[in-house]
Amino acid sequence: KCPKCKILKFHERGRGLLNQRSLGITLILIGILFLLANLNIIPGLNFLLLIGIVFLLIYFLKSKHLGFLIPGCIFLSIGLFALFKATGLIPEDADSSFLLFLAGAFWAVFFIHTIRIDTTEWGARFWPVFPAGALSIIGLLQLSVTYWNLSISYLKYTNYVWPVALIIAGIMVLLKSR
Repeated sequence: KCPKCKILKFHERGRGLLNQRSLGITLILIGILFLLANLNIIPGLNFLLLIGIVFLLIYFLKSKHLGFLIPGCIFLSIGLFALFKATGLIPEDADSSFLLFLAGAFWAVFFIHTIRIDTTEWGARFWPVFPAGALSIIGLLQLSVTYWNLSISYLKYTNYVWPVALIIAGIMVLLKSR
């Protein structure tokens, strides 16, 4: 335990990023949202949006800890997808666009995180690009099959693209480590 924040150590360069007060307020707000949703005061779609907004508010106003930014962006993207789907802004047969909404959450984490982070370490700065990129590619492939009648037979070459991409990435890592 940390003597400053009296919970498990969540420190970066000696600063307490998540203290008992932030954790307590977060738990209270999420508990209130769950209670209001269970009492049918908040409809299910708004519930996801509100949880995302609570996490993002805590991130921007108090904590600046990724532990609030990541779930905030993910809950917000899932809530937006559900809301757009329920209101007809997303067609019924466009379930594959969910992956693009989720990719949007990681792109948002990347841009917000990159602006605020003060490290030059490549992995700490650019990690959100990997899930965002993968989800974007898979989502676009699914949408292309659904809407543009892209035949799956054209995708047979992807069996070769992924291994070649991994080989190239491995070579790049080895060359960079020299």
